[in-house]
Amino acid sequence: MPGWNAEYEVSAPGGSWRTDVLANSHGGRRIALEAQLAAASVADIEQRTAWYEAAGVGCMSVRGGVSVLGGSRIEFGA
Repeated sequence: MPGWNAEYEVSAPGGSWRTDVLANSHGGRRIALEAQLAAASVADIEQRTAWYEAAGVGCMSVRGGVSVLGGSRIEFGA
């Protein structure tokens, strides 16, 4: 994607979080992309989203047919 680059398995300084993919725009915007394959509750995903947001990183987590984008839960059809 023009204007963006991505890094795989990126950890926060200090190790408070680690994302599957961290997308960085040339303008300084950062978005964590999470693919949740192991069992995790929506509360767990929302907690991770809060960690990213506290670090100034947007987040999109996908778990099966459910996506949590910036704290908003979106259900996908089966």
